[in-house]
Amino acid sequence: DSQTQLHACKIAGHLMGAWLEGRRVSCVRFQPEKREVWLDIFESRLPRRVTIWDYRGRLETRSIIRVLLAGPAATERYSFGTCGDSPFPSRDDMDVEPCVWRAVDLAGRIESKVPVLAPLWREICAALNRDRVWAAVTVIAEMLIECGELSGSEVNEFARHAMSRASH
Repeated sequence: DSQTQLHACKIAGHLMGAWLEGRRVSCVRFQPEKREVWLDIFESRLPRRVTIWDYRGRLETRSIIRVLLAGPAATERYSFGTCGDSPFPSRDDMDVEPCVWRAVDLAGRIESKVPVLAPLWREICAALNRDRVWAAVTVIAEMLIECGELSGSEVNEFARHAMSRASH
């Protein structure tokens, strides 16, 4: 059904976000009938506060935020055919998903004089709006619905294969 497809697309968005960020995915389990998802993406330990001088901490935190926002961005792309046309949605506009709250929390840790979330939202939306990337999201979503569980190596293989086919 369409809700299962939407949910699988959101999870596939997170997985592609992780893949694009070079994050290692261990496993994903998708059980829509039980309304359960288990997603295991390795992330390093993040500092409580990321100062302007902590270049590595800033890169790492921004990377995790993009992975977290990739799911809602994929949901938007699936629903409307594109994502990121509007500014970063406020917490009130979203279904207050845990991934959004976590992204907001992490963004609050980054010491910055400019907004952090809106540019990261635009970056991940731009990535998901690319035909090659979206082709990979849809293939991974289809495989999640069909198989229910994928290993990290399967996610990598599906992403690589779908992106190479879409570029030809």
